[in-house]
Amino acid sequence: MAGTPPTGRFARLSLGTLQAFENRNFRLLWAATFLVLTCRWMQVTLLVWLVLTLTDSPFQVSLIGFFHVIPMLAVGPLGGALGERFDRRKLITVTAAAAALAGLAMTLVLAAGAEKAWHAYLVVVVIGVGWSIELPTRRSAIQDLFVDESRVTNAIAIESMALLASRIIGPAVAGGLIAWVGVSGGYPFVMGLYALTLSIFVFLRLPATVRRPSATSSISPRGLWEGLRYARREQVILAAVVVTAVVNLQLVPITQMVPIVAREVLDVGGGLMGILLAADAVGALLGAFMIAAAPAIRHQGRVYLTGSVIAILGLLAFSFSTTYPLSFLLMLLGGVGVAGFVTMQGTIVMLVARPEMRGRALGAMSMGIGTGPLGALMTGAIADATDAAFAMRLNAVIGLALLVLVGLTMRSLWGRIPAERPRPG
Repeated sequence: MAGTPPTGRFARLSLGTLQAFENRNFRLLWAATFLVLTCRWMQVTLLVWLVLTLTDSPFQVSLIGFFHVIPMLAVGPLGGALGERFDRRKLITVTAAAAALAGLAMTLVLAAGAEKAWHAYLVVVVIGVGWSIELPTRRSAIQDLFVDESRVTNAIAIESMALLASRIIGPAVAGGLIAWVGVSGGYPFVMGLYALTLSIFVFLRLPATVRRPSATSSISPRGLWEGLRYARREQVILAAVVVTAVVNLQLVPITQMVPIVAREVLDVGGGLMGILLAADAVGALLGAFMIAAAPAIRHQGRVYLTGSVIAILGLLAFSFSTTYPLSFLLMLLGGVGVAGFVTMQGTIVMLVARPEMRGRALGAMSMGIGTGPLGALMTGAIADATDAAFAMRLNAVIGLALLVLVGLTMRSLWGRIPAERPRPG
């Protein structure tokens, strides 16, 4: 029962760090999430290498990231609306199946030796559209599994561990497969993981989606607009969406400059560069674990905003570093800040939004995530005109200024998030 103190073997671990795993369906959802995200990062890594091999063009390689995330900007609100109206387990399963089918098509194209760059772009668009629908739907499902505030925060922190671990494992495994059997040999391995993921969904059971009269037209343009208006009226949700947009515009793009700085400033090769990139994800994983271990977090907005500032400060300091050990530590520190941002991003919306508006509010959050590709294009243009280190510094300074402005003008983020889910009204 939700709100009951955890019992059994999980209760003995780190003051209840893994207490959300007491719920069987959460364990299954977590496993499926980890696997599908690992498959997503593996496909992106394989396709980046494929496009680089086919075109030898950094710009065309950057389009993989652009097409991967840009669906969030357009499809994000639709994803939240779909999660309100249809069975969430089936919806999440369909998005995973669509990504698997796109991967299967790419496997056949590679086997025939007919691969082109546009094939890769089409596959990542399908993955991106599925992610845009799956993310708000999955987080709404987590809210349905847990009612108590501390359990929701703990569950999202543990869910974030799946996301962050997949960022470490997916690219690493894909890189090993590229070196061992090439892109065409790596794709069958990805398909095997997708098959395992889909089999988990067979045993997953989620609470039935409550179809309210106000949500029946949520997929229409009017319904989507209602979701955006609701996010604008709720000050805490609006502040969270604004912070998300700032971080995705200013922070996410400068991480793409890290490999260039590693090669041109730190003078390291691909192996050490990969370790440097992994440091960010490792730091974020450690940060998410610390948040999950916290007995009770009552001011999620403070963690959210502070984590965002720490993440940007870490990369700002990194842009001035000229030694590898210091750069590694700064990436690790920035990753800890990222954990505060990633974990609280969905938690805040889920705790504040009314149940009948939660999916659409999460969809509005997805639009904030979708600003990342726009920031990437701007950062790339600045780096071409100057250099990567300067582009990182400029982005970081602008991002910090915007976050300070948000903190000063949107004071609702500093208050205590409601302990109980708001009632409709």
